[in-house]
Amino acid sequence: MGILEISKLCEFNSKSEAQAIFDYTQMIIEIMNCEELSEQDKADLIEKVKELTADELNHQNVLQEIYVSLTTIQPKID
Repeated sequence: MGILEISKLCEFNSKSEAQAIFDYTQMIIEIMNCEELSEQDKADLIEKVKELTADELNHQNVLQEIYVSLTTIQPKID
């Protein structure tokens, strides 16, 4: 396996992280709309889901760093 194949795997995994963030965001929406939960329970659950989301965001950042280091392609800054 070469550098470009490894780089592709970074982006594939980054896509998976993005899907997890999307799903966690939907989970927060569902928690907020759940009438069976108390406001405190909602707040506690949302905080836990935010922690999970933060981990996924970190994973995306690390995967991007790996991609850039392997390919030397830098993100364009406008």
